[in-house]
Amino acid sequence: MTTNNEIELSAGEGNVAVKLRGSSVDRLTASLADLIAPFSEMAGAVADQVRLYREQNALRGLAAARDLAKTLNLEIKPVAPKFLVKWTEAVSLEETDGFQKLWAGLLLSESTSSSPAHVLYHRILTEMTVRHVELLLYVLEADHNNLSITIFSKLNPIEKLRRWMGESYYRNYPTGTVPSDIMNDVKNLRSAGCIAYELVLEKKDKAGEKTEIFKWKDSVVDEFQRDYTYKLLEMAGILESSSVYVSIDSEKVEYSNSVSGFLRSIYISSLGLDFLSACAGKAKL
Repeated sequence: MTTNNEIELSAGEGNVAVKLRGSSVDRLTASLADLIAPFSEMAGAVADQVRLYREQNALRGLAAARDLAKTLNLEIKPVAPKFLVKWTEAVSLEETDGFQKLWAGLLLSESTSSSPAHVLYHRILTEMTVRHVELLLYVLEADHNNLSITIFSKLNPIEKLRRWMGESYYRNYPTGTVPSDIMNDVKNLRSAGCIAYELVLEKKDKAGEKTEIFKWKDSVVDEFQRDYTYKLLEMAGILESSSVYVSIDSEKVEYSNSVSGFLRSIYISSLGLDFLSACAGKAKL
């Protein structure tokens, strides 16, 4: 026999109210109710400082979700206990404002439009650190205060990158182009959700020998790659990378002293856009 249990939360200025509904409430639900019961007597009732720390973080997360719902003019609806228990467990470990806002957005998205995808986003968030959030904000050219505006502006970094590099993943420049010209083109490529981070150019002589004549890397992205911050987001499918072959037309028919190389970029994937949208308070873009 199955039962449908629900937990309804309401957060006010000075308290958090919990309502339990259903024919049975398991131990996890009971623990959750105990965790986020009204906090007016918390100081006298809770002696364990670790528990106090986690309760305060959970309360901050709930308050952030309430504030976000008000900002986005969204109605808060009951959330299934299974999701809410895991959400509270996770958010109680986070004290950084940026993370609190992401968790709050995910709870609000689940409240307004429940989806199995939110379980995946929950898992991704639990594996992320502040460094991963910093990388995403850097790629988006955003900060925590305008993240929602950036995400809800219908980003399409993949389409922009495809238009720039063409169907052949090849970009050719006219005779007389110098590295600084290509760098300016790279800067024009940057938009919210897409960033070029490495350009390498080589000159080939008549004998076919290649000599590197130019190399540039975005130092910020390079550091994120060195400490494997980028790797986790790539493995999670949030960020993807692309390489484009570039060349400069030679003045001579035999193509001596020709210049060619590659440009590497990273961008927010389709999954990444949906993930960030949910963590900003809306289930879909």
